[in-house]
Amino acid sequence: METTDDRPTLVRRLDERTVALFGGKIATCVASARQVAGLLREDPVPATRGR
Repeated sequence: METTDDRPTLVRRLDERTVALFGGKIATCVASARQVAGLLREDPVPATRGR
């Protein structure tokens, strides 16, 4: 058994349309969502691009 309960939360921008979120604990979900929102505000994808 491991001696810690560490579970990292990682937020990365993979490309202009993809953000990867690897979350470890529910307690970090709000902060992680804010990080994702910040990444999306930084470099928004124009609405004219196809989905």
